[in-house]
Amino acid sequence: MSKSKFNDLIEILSNANPSAEELEKMGLTRQEFDLFRSDFDVDNIIYNRILADDERRALTPEAFGYLLELVEIGSINKEQAEDIIFFSTQLYDFVPHKINKIMMDEIINFAKFSEEIVTLNDVMELFLVKKNFIQFKGNVN
Repeated sequence: MSKSKFNDLIEILSNANPSAEELEKMGLTRQEFDLFRSDFDVDNIIYNRILADDERRALTPEAFGYLLELVEIGSINKEQAEDIIFFSTQLYDFVPHKINKIMMDEIINFAKFSEEIVTLNDVMELFLVKKNFIQFKGNVN
């Protein structure tokens, strides 16, 4: 494919609504174009996230993998995933073990399906009060 033809193809594919003539010129049908656009969704780019040391101490690999799977399939977005990592890291200071997949699922469900904006206090209340998870680490005077 010549460089100019390749550039024309890129221009057409990056256009939100190319004309039928432009598509025909490149040998594409409207269905092929629509299929390409649905597969090439910018918001559906792989979520590459590496945990920091404190996050790694707070989350089990299974819980983090579960979170990444939910982002990949579109159940939650990247911003929600970051909030959930933050909530999990903070919650870890008060629960007796790492945040596992079951706990992660509860945090996600609570954050995703709550009718109001969820804060860290809400997540702490969910686990420390409602689920009787309160066990502080270390010595308490």
